[in-house]
Amino acid sequence: MKYSYNISFPTYLGAQYDASTTNFSYQIPAPTAEGQPLNLTISFLSPITPTSTLRQAIPASYVNVIVDGGFDIDIYMDVNGFWVSGDGASKIAWSMTDVAFSDVQQLRTWEIKREEELLFSEFGDRAEWGKLLFSGPSVCVT
Repeated sequence: MKYSYNISFPTYLGAQYDASTTNFSYQIPAPTAEGQPLNLTISFLSPITPTSTLRQAIPASYVNVIVDGGFDIDIYMDVNGFWVSGDGASKIAWSMTDVAFSDVQQLRTWEIKREEELLFSEFGDRAEWGKLLFSGPSVCVT
């Protein structure tokens, strides 16, 4: 089977942000000369409420990818152990779980943390305790 790839560099259209949301917008050229470009917005939401000390104390962020166009693209996101430790020599524990919400919808979650957490300690200005949860649909939805 022969594969054909079209690698195009996006055009940065700018950023918009407020106290809790940051949006980066890009335009990706169409794979053919007669096609229309695709617009891509990557939205980062940090649910911070100025009047809630609880929400301010929980470092959380959500990533939403919005695609508007007439051709398919693949989105690749990557995380590594430096999200949970500033020490490159730390052993990192990875685990994955699937949770079914219905007969058709499942959520896959990676949990990443230091194998041995150092409570209330930092290395290179990074907390050495806690975990990162990275979740998304476990099956492709079209």
